[in-house]
Amino acid sequence: MGDVLGKQNEWDNAIVEYRKALVIHPQEPRILDKLAAAYGAIGNSSEAALCHFRALYRRSRHEEAIEYFQNQFEIEQLETYNDCLMLCDCFSQSGLTQPAIRCIERAAQLRPDDAFLKVAPHFVLPFFYQTADEIHVYRQRYFKGYHLLTQQVEQATTKGEEISITSIENFTNFWLTFQGYNDRAIHEQYGKLLQRVVAQRYAALTVPPPMLPVGENGKIRIGYIAEALGNNSESRWAVGWLKNHDRSQFEIYCYSIDSESDLRTEQFRFLSDAFHHLPNNLSAICQQILSDQLHVLVFLALGTRVKPATIASLRLAPIQCSAWGHPVTSGLPTIEYFYPAS
Repeated sequence: MGDVLGKQNEWDNAIVEYRKALVIHPQEPRILDKLAAAYGAIGNSSEAALCHFRALYRRSRHEEAIEYFQNQFEIEQLETYNDCLMLCDCFSQSGLTQPAIRCIERAAQLRPDDAFLKVAPHFVLPFFYQTADEIHVYRQRYFKGYHLLTQQVEQATTKGEEISITSIENFTNFWLTFQGYNDRAIHEQYGKLLQRVVAQRYAALTVPPPMLPVGENGKIRIGYIAEALGNNSESRWAVGWLKNHDRSQFEIYCYSIDSESDLRTEQFRFLSDAFHHLPNNLSAICQQILSDQLHVLVFLALGTRVKPATIASLRLAPIQCSAWGHPVTSGLPTIEYFYPAS
């Protein structure tokens, strides 16, 4: 519809339709390309440039996205929280730590009531370290951030005051793992804080569902979930698990949040009794998983991406497990078991 309206030079209406499409597929760069062209057609060069930057980011062309952004804007000109996170990721992926920190500082300016964002610059880490001393500097900075945050939350709780840390849902401790130290304590702090945020919104989903009896077929219902079930390091190895399940004892459910599909995704589909491409909507995801009445839910690579961690903060199955795609604790009190590779 947007294309039809554009051909008729009804660009304002075309933009409305493209934005509807972006709600349905927020990760699709081609929609952003069309939005950029439409904004350009009505003379809104600033919004056109932002859409082009976002399209480059969605295509993982991080260095190009940085160069394009810097030719058009300054970090201080960012006006949306999501754009701050995108540009921060571009800088981080390109090894530019200090500009990435500035992006999070800008995000904190845009959301001044979020206590997490005030300390979030402490959690921006380099991908590579030049010396062991540099690791120590960033590590101490990281721990200081969590100390300050935990202190603020505890003080607010003691006083019975409201405190917002909702932006914790957009962060993980993934890159801390590569420093090579024991991070259990910091992961546990993160897990408790994340669960606090999610529980405020979905209190009814914090209680473990009952362990239901097996169905008439006598099989245990086990589910596997990941950001993207497919040909990636987070999930492809789990195909072997599905292949070797005793199908006389287990009924397999698979859940992929990413709508993209490849040949490995189709393997997961073929090996499943039920396969679901879940919408990028937490309520809808929870509803689907709960309706399947699983006995066990296994999170693949928990800790690498933000959405699975948020889901795992809830109780969607009587037994919830983390698998070896990310070989450290998730820190979440809602996870009972860790499944090694063997």
